[in-house]
Amino acid sequence: MSCSLCDLFVPVGIYNYRYAFTIFVTDGYFETPSEFGRYLLSFRCSFITGTYAILHSHFVYRYMELAHDYYLNYFLPYGLVFSVLYCLLHMAFWTLVAGYLSGTNINQRLRYVQDSFMKYYGQDPMELNIVIAQYWDASPDFIRDTWIGIGLLSIVSFASLLIIVLFGFLIISELRNQILFLSANTRRQQTQLTIALVIQTITPTVACFLPCFFSWYQPMFGINVGQWLQNTSSIVMSMFPVIDPLSTIFVLPTLRRQVKNVLFRTAKSKTNSATTPSRVTRTNATCF
Repeated sequence: MSCSLCDLFVPVGIYNYRYAFTIFVTDGYFETPSEFGRYLLSFRCSFITGTYAILHSHFVYRYMELAHDYYLNYFLPYGLVFSVLYCLLHMAFWTLVAGYLSGTNINQRLRYVQDSFMKYYGQDPMELNIVIAQYWDASPDFIRDTWIGIGLLSIVSFASLLIIVLFGFLIISELRNQILFLSANTRRQQTQLTIALVIQTITPTVACFLPCFFSWYQPMFGINVGQWLQNTSSIVMSMFPVIDPLSTIFVLPTLRRQVKNVLFRTAKSKTNSATTPSRVTRTNATCF
């Protein structure tokens, strides 16, 4: 919900030109350039790593439930508080790195993409709230800041995926070790929950990590694949808050039944409200 709300106030677009990568605010109150707006744009992008931090907590909790259930007694409130702080730390790191390193001499950076940007969008990038990274064709300071920023964020992203893969392997191994001691219902439930975690991992990877991966690293080599990649990346990132819960609902039977019940009751109430006036009309006509 917070991601959807942030996307409502800070809608983003992506544009790559030669050796430069840009992400900018397309509309709204924070479209005009400002120091606060640049950090807010960086915060919007930090939901990518925030998603992985939440998944880390999910995988650790699932593993503790199988292997070290004693520690679950301390999850509330300590584990929950730690999970929230861990997520905020990830997002704060991303925000500070992207916001600070992209703010040095930004006008000189934007001149590199100015003509191409104006030709494509019909708007001057100098008048937009924008974060830019430039790998080559710039001064050594610009290039250094870009490589440091992208390098740090890449390390965090790949490390997050490795943590998820590690705990996923541990969960599957623990399930195999305990399969003889678990009831059929418990095995089925644990399998469904594990599949749900896998789906929850695949969704942000496809919706967030892969678009960022191609958008970040394509300009390193000066490759031009057209604007379809940037446009697709912006759309997919905005759709993530909708896709993520739908994928989980599709996997877990309990959630599927709840959704079906809600939809059935809604459809039934609409049908009843639609048929009630006609019955009243026929009754009145008969009485008359």
